[in-house]
Amino acid sequence: MTYEECRAELLDYGKFERGWDGYRAEKFTQATLKKTEDILRSCENSGFPAPELCPCPDGSIDIEWDGVLASVDEFGNVVTQYQ
Repeated sequence: MTYEECRAELLDYGKFERGWDGYRAEKFTQATLKKTEDILRSCENSGFPAPELCPCPDGSIDIEWDGVLASVDEFGNVVTQYQ
């Protein structure tokens, strides 16, 4: 995936309505979308490879690289885990 593809995918997430997963998934907040975009821009400018994005039903977005997972919650907070 390229950074351009990540940004396009993120724009799509912004159009998701509550229940987008067919159940009770939360809509993504502007804070979540903005913080995810900020992380993508920062990583791209630093020369990191593009990550994979994964929308989560709790309204968070996972950003995954090989061995690293960052999760942006509905308030724009980031939790990073190393696998």
